[in-house]
Amino acid sequence: VNVGAHENFKRIFKEASQCSSDFFCVFSDDDLLLPGFLKSAVSMLKAHGFADFIIMDCLQLCGEYNLAAYANPTGELREYRHPPKMMLPGVPYVWTSMLFKTRLASIYLNAGMKYEIGADMRFLSIATALHPYIYLSMPSACVVNHEKSYSSSRSAIREGRAYQVVQLHRFVEVINWPEVPEAEKQNAKVRLKASYRQSL
Repeated sequence: VNVGAHENFKRIFKEASQCSSDFFCVFSDDDLLLPGFLKSAVSMLKAHGFADFIIMDCLQLCGEYNLAAYANPTGELREYRHPPKMMLPGVPYVWTSMLFKTRLASIYLNAGMKYEIGADMRFLSIATALHPYIYLSMPSACVVNHEKSYSSSRSAIREGRAYQVVQLHRFVEVINWPEVPEAEKQNAKVRLKASYRQSL
């Protein structure tokens, strides 16, 4: 539906929150899911019942669908059960290569996502702070970056002050989210201060 990226995101999460499926994923019309991704992701989540979502590796393709960026997969499985686990370095937080349990859809709807700038990172910040998850280092999806893609169209915005403010605000949201454990809130405070200094 051509109503803009943000309205489509809201529709995805609203429908996911109401559907009978146990899982949902988010990807754009020019992204690609690799064969076996959903089967592997569902299998891993069922085998690791504590995890509310799984993260896998995502390849970056250029406009001609040639490989532009690639992290060598190791096949390693990591579990993130306890704080700090919010948006950690070394984990590819790209929702195209993630599979979520359906109950996580309410985060996007309850967070008051009124603007599209940084909406994906805001959702993932809260999700990783609140919920246990697993990361499997194995290619599962491809994000296509070309001049008309959503990611490329947002590149100018990412250089602006508004985007920096949104990125700082995601830490504030985690700090003020009632259900987030205190240890995770303290971690968010430390990272908020560091990010603020970098933005100056």
